[in-house]
Amino acid sequence: MRAKLWVMAVLCMPTAMAVLCAPTALLGQEVRVAKSTPVVTKAMRTLPVHVGGRVSISPLSGPLPGGAKRYLHQWPGVYFETSFSGDMLVLKFDDPYNEYRLSIDGQPPQRIAQPGAFEYSVTGLPAGLHHVHLEKVTESIDHSASFDGFYAPPSARIHRIEPRARRIEFIGDSGMTGYGIRSETRACTQEEVRLRSDAQIAYPALVAKRLDADYQVNAISGRGLIRNYGGQWPDDTMLHAYRYAVRERGLLYRDNGWRPQVMFVMLGANDFYGDVKAGERWTSLPVLAKEWTEAFAQFVIGLHRQTPDATIIVGWPDMAVQTDADVIRMYTLSQESIEAATQREGIRKLSFLSMMPGLKPQNSACDYHASAEDHRQIAAYVTKAVETLTGWRAH
Repeated sequence: MRAKLWVMAVLCMPTAMAVLCAPTALLGQEVRVAKSTPVVTKAMRTLPVHVGGRVSISPLSGPLPGGAKRYLHQWPGVYFETSFSGDMLVLKFDDPYNEYRLSIDGQPPQRIAQPGAFEYSVTGLPAGLHHVHLEKVTESIDHSASFDGFYAPPSARIHRIEPRARRIEFIGDSGMTGYGIRSETRACTQEEVRLRSDAQIAYPALVAKRLDADYQVNAISGRGLIRNYGGQWPDDTMLHAYRYAVRERGLLYRDNGWRPQVMFVMLGANDFYGDVKAGERWTSLPVLAKEWTEAFAQFVIGLHRQTPDATIIVGWPDMAVQTDADVIRMYTLSQESIEAATQREGIRKLSFLSMMPGLKPQNSACDYHASAEDHRQIAAYVTKAVETLTGWRAH
């Protein structure tokens, strides 16, 4: 049976200068994670990496052991795992932007913030088999960065990590990225948003972890399907960005091994935020709604063609709480049109999920985004929906 590696985060609240949590006690020993002078040499062993999320992988040269690779990433919710027997581990980064959490053998995670172009040594590990889970916490909208692998001394024994049997892909916006979720105030600067965001305690990651599924969080704050928040960044909508592994570098996504059984899509809030302004290509909101509906249907059809057996779930506004008759009519007609188009394509595993009846959100995170408690409630609701549609059961 595959060992469970998921750890619900024990958060260390960030400060601008903090790097690590306190050392972790592991089986009676004190495990330390610390920035180190370069210790990775050709004599060491490159550990195999199981990757979650979209990355671009390329070989690393230089004074490194054979098989060293660079994992360039930009999407949120990315994670890396390895397994080995030994008493020491080295992690190599080239990332001045992001925050990570490192958990070993299911122990409370340690925080690595903005590691830069450095190596981090993990010492004090007891002898025996270890499972390592490194997860990216922050959302890096404008910057790509890289994790450059796990390494161990020559005496270490390598153990392969198998991908999980279940796979879920989430496609959306800031509602999925954990935008400012660790904030105690709604008023945040952009830097505070960056430091307080946490994709790994947002509902997509929570759902996947409850279901013991590998996952991708293909979401960008402020982006819509064909129109972004307030009409900004017109050339970088999700319809454009979804094609890429690393948008900043123009690296297209190609991974024939990623075949999710569930694809959860929730887009539209940013498309319809704010009046259509002069200079935008739509003359009115109804014209925008018509194009959005057609584009959404084609996007879903594209997802189906990419993964024909996947169950596609569309997160949809709860019409029971809407009071504007025009909004109700627009979403009702859009759903009918999307369903008709997908049925003509032969798609049968498509469900619209009302988001979410009965929830009275706190929206106390940055810029009135969902709080950690809001995300926990949404995760429970979405998990139940996925269980109903797939027959899966949470662990």
